[in-house]
Order: sequence, then C-alpha cells, then structure tokens
Amino acid sequence: MLMKKPFLVILLIISCCLLSSCSAIFSINSATKIKAGEADEKIEVYNEGTEKYEDLGTGEVNYKLNNYKDYYLVRSSKEGRRTRSTPLTRTKFNAVKLIDLFIPLIADGLLIYSFSSTKGEGSNLTGPAWIVGTVGWLGMGLSPWRKFENHYELPKLEPLPVKDEDMGFVSIKRVGMNLSGFNEKYYDNLLDFKKGKTNYERTYSDPVHENNLDFDMSMNHLLDKWKFRDSTKVLLSPFYASYKLTCDITEITEHRIGQLISAEIESTWKVYQPYQSDPVFEQKFNTFSNWTPYSSENRYLNAHVNALENNLLDVLSDKEIQEHMKKQDMVASPVDESYEIMSIPSEESYVANIEDAVKAVVTIKSKNGHGSGCLISKDGLIVTNYHVISGTDSSQQLTVVTNDGKEYPCTIVRSNQVYDLAIVKVEKMDVKPFLIKEKLDATLGKEVYAIGTPSDIELGQTLSKGIVSGKRKFDDKVYIQTDVSINGGNSGGALIDKEGNLLGIVNAKIVGIGVEGIGFAIPGNYILEALKISYEE
Repeated sequence: MLMKKPFLVILLIISCCLLSSCSAIFSINSATKIKAGEADEKIEVYNEGTEKYEDLGTGEVNYKLNNYKDYYLVRSSKEGRRTRSTPLTRTKFNAVKLIDLFIPLIADGLLIYSFSSTKGEGSNLTGPAWIVGTVGWLGMGLSPWRKFENHYELPKLEPLPVKDEDMGFVSIKRVGMNLSGFNEKYYDNLLDFKKGKTNYERTYSDPVHENNLDFDMSMNHLLDKWKFRDSTKVLLSPFYASYKLTCDITEITEHRIGQLISAEIESTWKVYQPYQSDPVFEQKFNTFSNWTPYSSENRYLNAHVNALENNLLDVLSDKEIQEHMKKQDMVASPVDESYEIMSIPSEESYVANIEDAVKAVVTIKSKNGHGSGCLISKDGLIVTNYHVISGTDSSQQLTVVTNDGKEYPCTIVRSNQVYDLAIVKVEKMDVKPFLIKEKLDATLGKEVYAIGTPSDIELGQTLSKGIVSGKRKFDDKVYIQTDVSINGGNSGGALIDKEGNLLGIVNAKIVGIGVEGIGFAIPGNYILEALKISYEE
C-alpha cells in the first residue's frame, strides 16, 4: 500500500521537513530594542567567546538576540552612577512553535482516521501519516518554545554616594565573616528570581569564622576613589582623623540563572568615632552583586567581592550612617580648660646623648596594640600620642615596658585629642628623662633619629636615622616632616638630634601606592601648651 503512492509519502515528508525548517529559521533571532534608564547611559553586552563586554551604544540600541542562547548579559554604566548588569532571558512564548506542534498532531489525526475507517486494517494514509507524525514529533526540539522579548527597559542606575562637606572622613578598619554556612538558589529566568520562585535550593553547613578577611585594603582604595578618605590629612592631624567602619558578613546566598550568578550578602556594619574602641552605631545591610558569568574559578572573585563593594556603597548612602559621621561630632577643644597647670620637678640631669635617649623611650601596650612613649620626669610621667592610649579606661588595659624589659601598669593622667598627645604615669624610674624645651633647632637638613617600638613588639626600642625634610602646616599647627623610617609602633616615640634633644613626638606616616619616606612628628614645644605642664624653678 505504501509502495503504491511513493510520491505522496515523499511529498508529505518534504512538506513536514520544510515546515519544521521554517519554524526553526523564523525562531533564530529576535529583533530587540534595549533601552537604558537614561539617554546618556552606556549599554554593553557580554561576549562569551571573548569573555569581554562589547559596546552597543548609549540610551537606546537595536540588537538581534539569538533565541537558541539561554541568556544575554547586558551592562549599563554612567559616570557617577553605579554600574549594573541585567540578564536577559527567554520569557516570551514562541508562536511559530505552533507549526512544529500542528504537523504531528495532524499526522496523528490522519493515522487514527486511517485505522478507524478501515476497521484497523489501515489505508493509503497510514504509512505517510506514521512517517510524518514521527518526523514531526522528533522535530519538536529544533526550535525553542520561548524566545527573547522585542523590547527591554534597563533599570535606572543609582547615583554613587557623595561625601557631604559636613561629613568626616572614613576608613575601613576590618572585614570579617561569621557564617554557619551558605545557600544556593536556582531559577529558570529573571522573572522567577524577582518573584522568589526557585526550582532548586541547597544549603551547605560549613561554618566560617574569620575575624579579618584582608579586604580592608581594597575597600579603602574604593573609599579613596570615591573621595571618602583623605590619607594625607587623616594621618597628619587627629582633628581630621577618620571614622572607622567594621563589617561582619553573617550570611551569603548564591543565586543562579543558568550560568549566571549573583551573590547576596547580609552583613552588620559598625561605626567607630576616631580613637574609640566602642561603636557609636551599628546596622544590618542586605546587598546583591551584579550578575556575572559563573565559573568555579571566578565566582568568589567576581560575585562575592562585587556584593561586598555594593554593600559598602549602601552603607555610605545610608542617611543614618551619615548622621553618625558628622565633623562636629569629632571636634574637641584645643586645650581642656578643666586641667590645671601641672608642675614637673626639675631634674639634676637630662638625656644628653643618643644612648640616654634610647633608655628614656618605652613601649606602651594596650588592648588595641602597642605604641611608644617618652619619659619626661623621674616621677614616672610619660608623654605619648593620644591615639596610642585611646579607648582604654583602666590601668589594667595599659602596660609600660622599659628598655630593660620590665613591665609596669600605668594610668592616664591627661590627654589632648586635637594635638594627639597624652600623659601616662608609672612608678618612679631611675632613668634620665627628656627635657622639653620651648625653643627647638629643627632646621631643614638637620640629622635626626627616631626611637620607638616598630611593628614587632619583640624588637623593643629601635633607632633609625634621617633628616628634617621640611615643616608642614595643617590646621594652624606646624609639624616636623622627616624621612626617618617610621612604623605603626613608633607612634608616641621620640624624634631627637645627635645630642639627644627631644625635637618632637612621632605621630604619623603617609602611606599609599608610590608614597614612601614621609613621616611627621609633633614639635616638642607643643607638649607644654597642649597638656598644660611647666617645670618647677
């Protein structure tokens, strides 16, 4: 029977294939218009082959989307705005697909009719109908059921936060993690993601507790870029000292659409005033990263880091956070008027050479680290930086270590935050103290030495040599600039000349990419004024 009408069979098979081919061809591309939030926003599309973004234009562009691809990743950007990546997925029903469905359904109908009309024996239509139906059902997978939309409107970009004039500078103190595990959520498309409709979820119970993730440097570079941190003035004067932020990541969820990933981070941020150990404000934030192509190698590098950057942007944009970082909250009186003049007994002898000076410099340990100090009286009075002893309120939190390794508890006598100076006291010491002079010889090019405890406290007092390279005025105060090697533990230590004269108290070093050899000291004569002390006649 089948052989009697071979042309019919061939004709039906060819027709079936042609119609399926037309369906597949008409389904290849969608002519799509992509519109940005604003006319001057740049639009780019991610190229999987080159793994780079290709520039499509600005404002509104026409682009052909291949319906055989699962997604396109479109990025929009503009100066002063947050960059955003938006995944485009196939969500529109492909009407041409009905042709693929129509062919096998008709063939199956003819097959049923052929058997029913001949009482199960079949007819001339049986063979062709069976072939066409089989080919038609097999061809259902040639074209997609869903295709890309003909029009997409990208979300309007959010502005980057801008530092107000009355807002203090800020820096990142620490980024930590306290996780009980993390989650993965999978979605079919962006619409399902927005609705929270997952098709699969997974939770990993792998606790992570890390106090410092070493992200503080990269985050501080972002603060520099956005002009929220001024490394020069922050280091030169406590009046300009920065607020400190800490971040503890408490939950991470990875959202997946095909081979795209977006990381969601929940975190707790705390705000610290300069030199204080207790936060003045804390708040939780929940932030998503931009969508990015997924691979096991780059998911943490791209998605998680970007989520943390967006987290920081949310923090800086938050009105409550900004209110807690106002300049006026940092202002302190240049001299505490409640202090009476402190008289220091004159000594028979004072530091007269470098060897004496090394013995008169001590290490001061606190719960926040360590610094240095300079003995100015055998009664046990020691001058240091305010930021060395800040955040402490009891003798148990401060310990003085002398040059011979002995340790003594000490108490805070008085301090001046504006000048970054303080006095602590221990029991009497049989060591020649420094004499604070009202007139100093810190001329340009003069040989000087810095004495103090470097980063490693086990090294004790160390001596480094340099010159006076200048004098710099900030906030109506003059600082001695030097190229002497200075580390964090040197704060509060002595800057002396070769006769052992105390020229200043080391308090700062400018750090940054391409910056080295710029340190500063508070002139010694400021000690008398700032801490209201004088020598007995």
